[in-house]
Formats: sequence, C-alpha cells, structure tokens
Amino acid sequence: SFAILIMNAFVPLIDRYFKPRRFGSQIKAKIM
Repeated sequence: SFAILIMNAFVPLIDRYFKPRRFGSQIKAKIM
C-alpha cells in the first residue's frame, strides 16, 4: 500500500518537472 501512496505522490511531481503529457499519460496508464 505504501508503494501506491508513494507513486501517487510522485506522479504529480513528475508531471510538474516533465511538462510532456505523454510521459504522464503512460504512467497513469500503467497505474490503471
């Protein structure tokens, strides 16, 4: 469960650091 919380916390940070939406969309797809 901790890993999921960590990922959820890091995804927004990654999205902010990396503006390209492709990277964020891929991560969200993998999580889903």
